Amino acid sequence: MNDPVPNQSPNTTIFLDTTDVKNYVSVTEMTLFWNGDDPDGEVVGYLYSLDSLETWQFTTQRKLTVVIPTKGLDTLITKIFVAAIDNSGNGRFDSQVTYLGKNIGNEFFTDSDSNGVFNSGEPFIDFGAIDPTPDGFSIKIKNTAPVAYFNAASKIPAVTLPVASFILEGFDADGSSSLKNVELALNDTSESNWISLPPKTRIVTLKGDLKATGTKIAASVLIGSELAESGISIPNLKLNALNVLYYRLVDNTNARSKIASMPDQSTTATWQVNQSKSGGELLVIRAHELGDRDSLRSLLKQAPATVAGESYANSDFLSLQNPDFSQTIPQSIRLVLLRATVLSFRKLIWYGLTNPDVAIAQSIIPFYLNKGGKALVRIGFTGNENELDFEALRFLPIDSLNRKYYPATGPARNGYHSTLRADRYLVKEKPTLSDSAFIASLPAKIGTKAFIGNDFGFFSFVPSSQATVLYRFDLPASNDIWPVNVPLYKGIGTPVLVLENLERNLVFTTAPLPNMTQIPPGTSYPKVENGKTYNNPAVELVSKILSQEFERPTTRR
Repeated sequence: MNDPVPNQSPNTTIFLDTTDVKNYVSVTEMTLFWNGDDPDGEVVGYLYSLDSLETWQFTTQRKLTVVIPTKGLDTLITKIFVAAIDNSGNGRFDSQVTYLGKNIGNEFFTDSDSNGVFNSGEPFIDFGAIDPTPDGFSIKIKNTAPVAYFNAASKIPAVTLPVASFILEGFDADGSSSLKNVELALNDTSESNWISLPPKTRIVTLKGDLKATGTKIAASVLIGSELAESGISIPNLKLNALNVLYYRLVDNTNARSKIASMPDQSTTATWQVNQSKSGGELLVIRAHELGDRDSLRSLLKQAPATVAGESYANSDFLSLQNPDFSQTIPQSIRLVLLRATVLSFRKLIWYGLTNPDVAIAQSIIPFYLNKGGKALVRIGFTGNENELDFEALRFLPIDSLNRKYYPATGPARNGYHSTLRADRYLVKEKPTLSDSAFIASLPAKIGTKAFIGNDFGFFSFVPSSQATVLYRFDLPASNDIWPVNVPLYKGIGTPVLVLENLERNLVFTTAPLPNMTQIPPGTSYPKVENGKTYNNPAVELVSKILSQEFERPTTRR
């Protein structure tokens, strides 16, 4: 053929049905549709420009959601173009492509080795002819300010320690990619008091130093449910006073949203931040409705602390359920706020009476121990064994449940808690070689009251191989109301009631701690055992755990 027909360039058509290009629009994120036609070949892809032919990007799609770059301007007029590419390439990779008189970069390739440069053998799109008259249109954009608000289901509790978590919500009609920063301020909205965080920040936790004194301190800002350190602190957290957190969003034109507040300043809600009484030493989580008449607090007031002459009277208390404490925590921030609070303390008492929230304990206590914390856990249960979420208790050093239940009359039954004799002793286990110093220092016997039949109940557990037994329930004596020679009661045995894990950072008991303060018949305090004087064995036990065992360096064995 003497006169071959030259390659014909492809044609491009853009479709935009939903945007009125004659007027200003306030949405920079939009979906474009286009089509390409090549009269003598095939279309292999498309170039598109969102900035009036300044830069080009490649795609093989015919539908694309794009974000128009506003270049930090409040108003902008730009032109959008699309150009089809046909398959009449030169058969080699071109590192420079000239289009409309301008170098637009290299041909598109698959970077198989992720080194950022084209290597021989990597797949690429061989650009042929590019539509010399790309289809396009002008668009006029008027920026809109973003909208910021706090998650409605995450209202801050009325009273907290210097630890608080918040869920931030918000949007920008111009598209989420146009957001520049999250900004927060505490109690004072003067410009110098605002801090900036990444635009995708959705969960923030403010954590003050629990040892700090004074009326106003700075708080560290933690991000996300994983409580990642941001390296940023926020000023003006007031101690023993009411606080307000302010929040706004900033877009890439520096337009700011209206300021949102938590608590909402249009309501009567308040947020009181109390200084830590223990300086981050000991936190007591009450994982139940109050029913112990503050007897646990009374026990701690008597327990000698690590500093001579002091006790645990100034422990910090947090109630998960009781509204009298004004600490009811919304479900949406419950886990994050509790984790952050617990991690602020060196030692923890997790204290549940009956039917506590075991799942939340499972989510927090192992996490806390992993971070170097020490925990004394008391959890009691009543009812059928099948109602007990035993899987959620796997963080405890227990293997299984004792299955026998002995009622006052009738045969033994399976699947319920063990009924044990009132006014009996907890008897110390024989010290093991590795833990002999600690166990030997404990009272030999601890007086108890009924655990079952009144307000308290428990399952007794079979310890796991990762446990050291500290106390068992003693055998009934022959002159008891329930004598040992009556077959019905001979099966009671000596169930384990207090044990410790092998890492020695967790002590677990099913016995209500305040009930250990009861004086068994014929016993009075002060009491002398093996040459040692105990004013109250329960007080002595708690003090030994907190002040001796939990003061050991955190080590793995």
